[in-house]
Amino acid sequence: MVSNSWSITARNTRQAIFRHKTMTEIILSGEAFDDYLQEHIANIDTSLKETRAYIQSIFKGLLYSEHDLSKQSITLVYSEARSVRDFSKLQELADWIFFARTAFPKSLKASEEYYDTIARSSYYRCYVILDRKWPCFEELADRFPRFVMQLKDTNIFG
Repeated sequence: MVSNSWSITARNTRQAIFRHKTMTEIILSGEAFDDYLQEHIANIDTSLKETRAYIQSIFKGLLYSEHDLSKQSITLVYSEARSVRDFSKLQELADWIFFARTAFPKSLKASEEYYDTIARSSYYRCYVILDRKWPCFEELADRFPRFVMQLKDTNIFG
């Protein structure tokens, strides 16, 4: 069972790395990737321009990120971050789930509802940790599944 799970993860990781390298080449060749993201994110149904900009930053940030949560227990990462109110870990977890749910949904092994619940809770905890001063996190928590579906509908990653 472990080797089967490992081979799926390894295959998905190579695919993600290939796609990351392709996108990185676009970024390095100019602002084409920014334009591409803006085009696909422009019609997301949000009342906050900060939320739209934040979603765009998720994709740009994860291209260069060293953090790959695909080999970790999402439940354990969430539980540890929640218990110590670790803003950066909660944010990283929610952002990674957002990216994976939109770019590589088949790489996720649990149900969509499971990942959505963890991401929504993580974003909401970020909002609370920031003393409810940045409504972008509240909106991400409230509308996470809708944002994921809207980006999937734009066919952002083919």
